[in-house]
Amino acid sequence: MSNNKLYSINILRFIAASFVLLSHIENKVHQYNILSLEWYRFRGPGVDIFFVMSGFIICLTTAKKNITPVKFLKGRMQRILPLYWFFTTVALCIFLYNPDLINMSGGYTNIIASYLLIPGEHKFLVQNGWTLSYDVYFYIIFALSLYFFRNKINYIALIAVLTFLPAVGILVLNLDKVFFFNVILLEYALGICAYLIYIECNLNFVLNIILILLGTAFIFFQNIFNVFETGFGRALDRGVPAFLCVVGVIGLESFFKTIIINL
Repeated sequence: MSNNKLYSINILRFIAASFVLLSHIENKVHQYNILSLEWYRFRGPGVDIFFVMSGFIICLTTAKKNITPVKFLKGRMQRILPLYWFFTTVALCIFLYNPDLINMSGGYTNIIASYLLIPGEHKFLVQNGWTLSYDVYFYIIFALSLYFFRNKINYIALIAVLTFLPAVGILVLNLDKVFFFNVILLEYALGICAYLIYIECNLNFVLNIILILLGTAFIFFQNIFNVFETGFGRALDRGVPAFLCVVGVIGLESFFKTIIINL
């Protein structure tokens, strides 16, 4: 089943994109001391929903397909890079005209890293590209897993790897915020868990609503009282609420499909 046949996925994309847009608007109006969005203190929950969704969608779109690791990576790069490179080139033109118009909050902008999505302390021409760096990293891990497993064991192994790397970063190296050991990897693992729930469990309507309400409550609680810090960073305080919302919304696929078709 292709992910574009899931109405719930498109609904989640809209919700996540709305959060991302509002977060950027809030950041800009804050820079200009405009108080109209002072109440908006969400720390980018849309990004976390996208990370969890990525784990889910990659599993969904590759299930029961005889796809090679190279073919998988080629397909993913063809999907994300052309549009990203287009906007990066537009940003480069602006940067060459007036560097101050790009990354106005400060920091060193690395042009080569921007195109190659190389992570680091620098900034990209299109700063949101940092999320694609994690996506590519996840795609590489997923592609490598295709060499070894072709069934549900693959998903279990992926969850283990995506949990092991942040665990090493936190418990052994104290490098939880370093790219290759970042706790964000746990959000992809949560996405894979969401997929396993989707294919293995038939959660009823009420339970899905409860999951959505719990996830939403956590998100709004943190907006009002600020994010509570844990050793697992955003993977726990934002990843788990995102996971609950993703599982709940996808579990209501038949409900959304009926409503949309009848509109």
